Amino acid sequence: MRRILFATDFSDSCDNAFKYLQDIIDDEEIEIDIINVYDIPVTTLLSITHKAVQGMIEERGIVVTNMLNDMILQLPENNRGKIYSIYGSHPANEISQLSKTIDYTIIVMALRQKYSFFDRIMGTVTAQTIHQAHTPVLAIPSGAKFQDIKTILFPTSLLPGDELKEEEEDALMRLIDFWHISNCPEINLIHVSKDHKDVDIVHKNLVFKDIDFVHTHARSVADGLFNYFNKAEAQMLAFYKPERNFWERLFHSSLTRKLLFKSRLPIIIFS
Repeated sequence: MRRILFATDFSDSCDNAFKYLQDIIDDEEIEIDIINVYDIPVTTLLSITHKAVQGMIEERGIVVTNMLNDMILQLPENNRGKIYSIYGSHPANEISQLSKTIDYTIIVMALRQKYSFFDRIMGTVTAQTIHQAHTPVLAIPSGAKFQDIKTILFPTSLLPGDELKEEEEDALMRLIDFWHISNCPEINLIHVSKDHKDVDIVHKNLVFKDIDFVHTHARSVADGLFNYFNKAEAQMLAFYKPERNFWERLFHSSLTRKLLFKSRLPIIIFS
């Protein structure tokens, strides 16, 4: 049975992401584990005795465990996995370590509304988890409303006909694994060439069966992605983590940020 790890801090953004996840796995035989990493403020630790600190940690652990139990009970019985209430000051470390011991299909996390989109990706617990974990991370923006996932866009710097590295093949295999969870949407690898041609060339089954490779053209990568996103009406973006410089450049584009802000598009990032 496939397993998913959901990381929560009990914020409104995480509550929304949890509802989104429930819609994704509708009627699927998937176990969901839930983790919360809690801490005690440093100012509090410095002002009380060691014994009092231990008592506070234990009390907080009980509260967190009860909250996690309440969450897990919101799931259908066949989707209920384990809960993990962990004391620690570095949530991304704990999430990543747990994902190394269990073969999760994906880690699901939220993107908080109070950050700019780029900051949310590059400077948060979600960003740190993406950096550390070898498991794919699905990041769900605050306020995202679930839509049936019919099309996933996977921007790439590869050109049609380029030979895939072993790591890239593994990333695509993991995307296909997610594909089975999300009701088998259309997957489009997309490469944008920077020129003034207005043409899309679609290569069927070029890399893997059921994956189209789209070679489009535009004045910039961001323009090409934006234009094709509108044509394809995609519901999700996917990225390959080792191409970090490539997708970081995308997020510097005001056009791409506008696209992501307006659509509140979930992003799945593969190692």
